Amino acid sequence: MKNRLFTIILMLFLSVGILSAAALAAPSAGGKGLSPDDPMVVPADAMVINNNTYYGVSKTWFASVNPDKGTLYVALQIPDTVTTIANDAFRDNYTSDKAKYGAVTTNNGLGQCTVAAIDFSQATALTTIRYQAAMYCSDISGVLDLSNTKVETIEKNAFNRCTGLTGVILPGTLEVLGAANGKSGSVFKDCTGLEFLRTASSGSDVIFELPANLKVIGKDTFKDNFREGTELKVHIPESVEIIGSQA
Repeated sequence: MKNRLFTIILMLFLSVGILSAAALAAPSAGGKGLSPDDPMVVPADAMVINNNTYYGVSKTWFASVNPDKGTLYVALQIPDTVTTIANDAFRDNYTSDKAKYGAVTTNNGLGQCTVAAIDFSQATALTTIRYQAAMYCSDISGVLDLSNTKVETIEKNAFNRCTGLTGVILPGTLEVLGAANGKSGSVFKDCTGLEFLRTASSGSDVIFELPANLKVIGKDTFKDNFREGTELKVHIPESVEIIGSQA
């Protein structure tokens, strides 16, 4: 009888231990978030999305996975319900919309939420990336692949100084880079690590190619945005109507 009781207690203890371990491990799926190379994947229900616009990472979720209030590196997969990326959405600076909808910012005193990876492969409804969306986000690395999106407009400074990017793939739907009047842009300015910028239909050996439907290239959009020594042959599509200064 004693042996049987001991076995039952032991089994219960082990079960509780397994459940506790699983509960603690779940939030860190994809990485521990301690470095840009090992970012923690943000679950879909921890993304702040309102009226199909992505604003940032949930303040409540971030506090729960970052109790030490240090820097946490995160990875995002933009869902197919999102049509717009809000201004400053991939940064942790304050905006009134972030405060309104509960996205974490540095003002909350919960630590630094640093985006290190963004996957747009499921973002098939995305049409607009607003200004400063990922400006100065130097920890985002690799290829920015927008080929599965329906993006028509990428506003000014959206990826300015994303020095970790090595390539960009633009969708054929793209019409405007920067402001519609061309007076502001800097969309990819100072992305000094780029090895190529091309379209979804370009060949893999193409270094620079723009979408055939592009109408506006804003000021400074491509200024200082390739690795030093890169040889470029630039062809502007016939569709382009406005080119800002120093584009």
